[in-house]
Amino acid sequence: MTSRINQVMLGLALAFAAMVRLVGLGESSLWLDELFTVRVATVADQGLIDALRGDVHPPLYFALARLWAPIAGQSELLWRLPSALCGLVTVAATARLARRLGGQGAEVGAAWVIALLPLMVDLDREARGNALMVCLVACAAAAAVQPVSDRPWRRAAVVGTLCAGAVWTHFSGVFAVLGLIMWQMRAPERDLRVVAGAAAGLGSLVLWAPVLFEQTTSFAADPWYAPPPPDALAWLWPELWGGHLGPAVLVGVVLFLALLRMPAAVVPLLAAVLNVVVLPHILGSFGLPLLRPRNVLSLAPFVAAAAGVGVVQLRAPHARSLLFGLLLCAHFPVTLATQVEAPATEDWRGAAARVPAGAVVAAVHPQLWRFYRDDVAPLALDEVPDAAPALWVLLAHDLHPDGLDALLARGTVDLDEALPGARVLRLTPLVADLAAADFPDVEPAAEATADGLHFYGGSAMRSRTLELRGTTCRVGVAGRSDAALGEGGRVALRLSDGGAPVLDHHVEPGPELSWSPFVPVASGQGRLELAFVNDAADPVTGDDRNVHLTQVRVECADGAAG
Repeated sequence: MTSRINQVMLGLALAFAAMVRLVGLGESSLWLDELFTVRVATVADQGLIDALRGDVHPPLYFALARLWAPIAGQSELLWRLPSALCGLVTVAATARLARRLGGQGAEVGAAWVIALLPLMVDLDREARGNALMVCLVACAAAAAVQPVSDRPWRRAAVVGTLCAGAVWTHFSGVFAVLGLIMWQMRAPERDLRVVAGAAAGLGSLVLWAPVLFEQTTSFAADPWYAPPPPDALAWLWPELWGGHLGPAVLVGVVLFLALLRMPAAVVPLLAAVLNVVVLPHILGSFGLPLLRPRNVLSLAPFVAAAAGVGVVQLRAPHARSLLFGLLLCAHFPVTLATQVEAPATEDWRGAAARVPAGAVVAAVHPQLWRFYRDDVAPLALDEVPDAAPALWVLLAHDLHPDGLDALLARGTVDLDEALPGARVLRLTPLVADLAAADFPDVEPAAEATADGLHFYGGSAMRSRTLELRGTTCRVGVAGRSDAALGEGGRVALRLSDGGAPVLDHHVEPGPELSWSPFVPVASGQGRLELAFVNDAADPVTGDDRNVHLTQVRVECADGAAG
């Protein structure tokens, strides 16, 4: 490949890398981890270290995010833009690394592989620290293989600074730097000053040790991640390609070619695999589940560099062009379909948009929802007051959290919409179905049992205080009564609002709900109490009729009701 063609292909690789990282970058909503980034970066009443004590990450990315927050504001695109730019730098650094390992031509294959690697594109389009960590690892590797100059300590300082940045950005950067040190220890042109610089960068994380202890203790008590499967490497390899085996197998073939002809490119890859995959897998067996697809993304520069070397090992130009074309054809549709055109995994924006202004909102992770509901402060699910009006509930990442069932029991769901990875419910306490447990005050001649409410003679019972909102309310009952002298029994429905009587209605229960008329309640603040009195005693004969209620419902409405 001539130098001019090489430059054109490199330029195209960077152009396509920019396209798949930047096009539509702000179209989907931020998701859980991205919103955590925004929360840590924008919370004004908490220091950075305190904000990260319950998390699992070092502070560098979040410190930079705090500097970026005034610029990013409420824009999803601007929050993600730094990661996308880091991805472009990673492509350029990986190409430089491949050129040093395999010569001119290897850099083109490496640039295209990492430019279109699906998981790489995915995380370059997120407001999280993974992209920055991989960028720093790639730059450190590229700097480590530069020719020895007349300023060797300067190169060592650059490598050390980049390694320090990687480990202070993401804990998986620790394993990547360990791989870099191991590789440099085995490199033919070994420079111990570079090794010392990388080791110093790695060792700088000791300053974070006190907070790290708190983080790992918190993480061990409630781990988010499952331990890695036994076949970790076989499982992770296709995950780098979004679960698509075609390009994963093809790149594996290219790496095999590199293994046969260019060990210099395989040594750094093997060192990275040992430290980024094998070592976390071993630690995972001791209860530290560190191995996840996104946490092995620091393998990507070494995989791409070795793949670029593998392409140039085919000396026949036609075979090399064919293999290069297969690489592109395998990656393009996968990357476009699974990353760029993929819908939002968690549509927090869409869910929040369903909630009207001024509503009472409860949410799982209420602090994170503030990004999309800055007009209200969402409550935690267990903080909703008993007398809450119509309530909107926002849920995310397909969970059924603690506290949701208690809310569902307090009202009626009149809207339940599921969006990708998010859910919005509207609960209204305007309707309440009462059970026997809602009637603690029962006279001896009456019973409140699982199959209904039973009145004998002139007995009565009184409900607990009902927290219902609305300007008008009514009561409905269903059941049966014992007939006497050809007449059925009746029950008196007596409703009090804050202690003041607002309803005294008599109804004969039947198999269908029989309703009282609507009556006004004070200012919509319905603290209602319902009393039932069996008034079936015949005024002439004194005969009574027993009444049995199988369903009791109180319904309120906003505004006048018929």
